[in-house]
Amino acid sequence: MNTDEIEKYTELENQANQLIETVATENNCDPQDLKWWHISNYLENKHKIVLVPLNKNEFSTIIADNYGIYGLTLKDSRMAMICYNNECTETRQHFTVMHEIGHFLLHKNNQTYPSLMQENDYTEEDQIFEKEANNMAGMLLANKKAIQSLLNDRKPFNYLCKYFGISN
Repeated sequence: MNTDEIEKYTELENQANQLIETVATENNCDPQDLKWWHISNYLENKHKIVLVPLNKNEFSTIIADNYGIYGLTLKDSRMAMICYNNECTETRQHFTVMHEIGHFLLHKNNQTYPSLMQENDYTEEDQIFEKEANNMAGMLLANKKAIQSLLNDRKPFNYLCKYFGISN
């Protein structure tokens, strides 16, 4: 990583940690006890985000080309709608929701963020946005404090994946 990438990563980590602390306080729990749904519930309640599970056919009512779509965020000045493919594995759904939340938090000037399986059509800026949303999703799914606590308890890798609801 170069200096700019390290600075951006640190900025993303700070934003993720702020949200984690806020959600933990709101839920009256330790940050290491947070799960992905605590974060999505908080944002649904506080920021007018609606999570919408859709299958492949339902996606076609929103966008014309739905090949390989995991999720997308649609927003306007009043609310945001995060749609995710409910035909994917649960762990993929968790990542997609946190990825789209990453777009919502980080890329406020853009209106819509399709998250496609194949990134061939992404512009250079889109690729940066996707990488940022991926990093944010990872940080929100498995926060540093929780990972460290589980590692200190010598929990195996598969345990961590199950604990956080993520794929190995």
